[in-house]
Amino acid sequence: FYPGTSLHTIAMRDGLINDERSEIYDKMYFEKNDNYPNTLLYLARSGYFPHSLLKMLIDERIVGWMTSDYMRPASQVSKKLIGAVRSAMNNPVLTRAKALGTLDARMEGMTGANAGAVAPWGVS
Repeated sequence: FYPGTSLHTIAMRDGLINDERSEIYDKMYFEKNDNYPNTLLYLARSGYFPHSLLKMLIDERIVGWMTSDYMRPASQVSKKLIGAVRSAMNNPVLTRAKALGTLDARMEGMTGANAGAVAPWGVS
């Protein structure tokens, strides 16, 4: 509720703002809040998520179910699982292995095979 706007005035009148200083001026707006609606916004903005699946996930019934108290434990488990997968994928050993490529690719590069060399006459 940005101060000086009609929305702020209505929120103050309706009692939605209890402590203006802590709820508006001292609030940290850049804190990440991992919840279902924010996850959907992230997926929509990424451009890599299928639009048809996103339309299904924003259905009122699914949003209601995913934001219910019943799903809270499942969301905490999934956050831990995603964190573990991210840690594994960001492992320096794995990153180095990806940069080196496969053993066959490294051997071909070392021996010059498939490095643009022309085959001798009559050899195909």
